[in-house]
Amino acid sequence: MNKRALILGGVLFGLGLLYVLLFTEWIRPEPIQIASQVRASLIQPRFGRPVTQRIISSLAPPKGDVLKMTNITVGTNLVVRTNQPQRVQLSDWGQIDQAPGGVANVTFSLDGNYILTSLRVQDVPADGSPPKILWQLAGKSLPLSFLLYGRDPQGMKPTTPDAKAEPLSAGVPYRLIVEAGRRHGTNDFKTTPAAAR
Repeated sequence: MNKRALILGGVLFGLGLLYVLLFTEWIRPEPIQIASQVRASLIQPRFGRPVTQRIISSLAPPKGDVLKMTNITVGTNLVVRTNQPQRVQLSDWGQIDQAPGGVANVTFSLDGNYILTSLRVQDVPADGSPPKILWQLAGKSLPLSFLLYGRDPQGMKPTTPDAKAEPLSAGVPYRLIVEAGRRHGTNDFKTTPAAAR
């Protein structure tokens, strides 16, 4: 009886292990999901309100205190509205370069923040010939959730010295392949001609 129970237990354990290996992702990590977007032009973003108005609350300061605001001194028990706009200074965003080759820029959004260890863009030949690698980086990036084709993420370097991202061609299918440790992700995309300025 004990021998049959051990054999049956071993078979059940083997079937359970086989199920976990073949039909679940408990051992294999989920793939990185990537969305690509073709941007005919990149405009530097402007966030926040460019003009704000300051309003002093109706709560009066203790007697004898002076409330100072935007170079206006007000006595106690007064509510002042100033119509002098205050410009909000935005940080310098830097120049956004046009994609090489005169095509629209392509951005890639990842489904989370990842520390990438490998990045490669290659073409997808229709005739089955080996793909040509256009952009290949290795290293360890800072945590990131998006990429711009041709702009190397900080911490990653080209696999060959002085190698830059090669120009893309409009309408040609390409594939992005990224790795972040044990996790991998791919995305197929095409680009379009750049918009006239």
